[in-house]
Amino acid sequence: MILTETEAKTLIQKLQNGQTTPAEDRRLLLEIKCHYRPHKMENYLYDADELESEFLLAAWNALYRADIDRGDPIMFCVRRGNGAMLDYYRKTNSEYLIKNCPQCGRTVTYDHRNKICPVCGIEYDSNLKEEAVPVTDFDESFTSPINIEDQVETSIMLEEVIEFIRNSKSLSTDAKHMAIEAIQYRIDFHTFA
Repeated sequence: MILTETEAKTLIQKLQNGQTTPAEDRRLLLEIKCHYRPHKMENYLYDADELESEFLLAAWNALYRADIDRGDPIMFCVRRGNGAMLDYYRKTNSEYLIKNCPQCGRTVTYDHRNKICPVCGIEYDSNLKEEAVPVTDFDESFTSPINIEDQVETSIMLEEVIEFIRNSKSLSTDAKHMAIEAIQYRIDFHTFA
């Protein structure tokens, strides 16, 4: 804890009245930041920077609503920040996770409160939505190999680069020849040299 309770209450009172300096705002932000404790979830669905920003934004906004005369206003703000983090977890889970019933095959969106299938009474299995979509549902354009030369006119671009190398006055004749050959045969310049 960086600030004492009386210092924190004084700074919060000044913030609510709009009288704080940038240095005092920074002290309050550092006080809130030292209470940031993310959950130990190592999952690629959750962005660590996004979690921290959700916490800090909710905790900072709670400073304006904190009651200085009742309890610890910093802990009130920290609780608001933790609630925002939990909301972020729930939102991310509902976007990316689904539940499948192993017996009846019923598929529902993820809800942390609902763990049992209402039809069969068996506990759901959680899956990522990307894994739950069968391959046959994709359009053929996703499964066919992409020909980059059809999408981007690389031959025109290569001709412009070759013309630029030919007109360059800073390169020697041998360097121009090796660079053009490397581009035409699409090999590394150092390998060609």
